[in-house]
Amino acid sequence: MQIDVKIIGLNRLMSNFKRAPQLVKSEVNKAIRAIGVKASQESKSVTPVRTGALKGSIRPSFSNFRTIIQPHKFYGIYVHEGWGMRSRPFLEWGLKKSIPFIDAEVKRTGDKILNKISKI
Repeated sequence: MQIDVKIIGLNRLMSNFKRAPQLVKSEVNKAIRAIGVKASQESKSVTPVRTGALKGSIRPSFSNFRTIIQPHKFYGIYVHEGWGMRSRPFLEWGLKKSIPFIDAEVKRTGDKILNKISKI
């Protein structure tokens, strides 16, 4: 006696698994970009303002699996760390305000990746 089992869509599933590294890289980089933009916006919203130049200089930059958010005024570090004044860690505050968005974005990205890989 012989039982034959045929898995419908197996070839497509295997193809999706082979594409997984590129898909993961693409989706994770999109999420990191969105997180960087959001954290940058939130940091700007809590940055101390005298002229607005420091706030206006905060920008995210992106590379593979990385985002860097920083002010592009030389005195940003002095304001943030409090050298010669009380510290006002606006980047940390902005990041903390971004945590709900970050959590949601990580979950959404993971779900999206699993959905695309398992799609038959």
